[in-house]
Amino acid sequence: MRVTPLLAAVLGAAADPGCLRPLFKHMFVPSVGPSLALCGLPWRCAKHPQFQLQGQLLARLLSGRAALPPQHEMEQVRYCFIE
Repeated sequence: MRVTPLLAAVLGAAADPGCLRPLFKHMFVPSVGPSLALCGLPWRCAKHPQFQLQGQLLARLLSGRAALPPQHEMEQVRYCFIE
C-alpha cells in the first residue's frame, strides 16, 4: 500500500514505505475510531475472506452491536502493513 504524507498527517499516523501505523485490527486509526475504516488493506492472508470479515466488523460497529475499546487501549497495539 502506498501511503502519502498528506494521508498520514490527516490520520495522525506514521507513514513508512509500505506501512501505515498504528492501525487497530488492521483497519482503524485509534484517534479517529470507527467513523473511518480502512477496509481492504491485505495483510498476509487470503484477501477476499479478510475483506468480508472486515466488512462484517465494520457493520457491527456502525449498527451498535459491537464497540471498539477505548483509544488508549487501541494505541497500545501497533500493527504495520509490510509489502
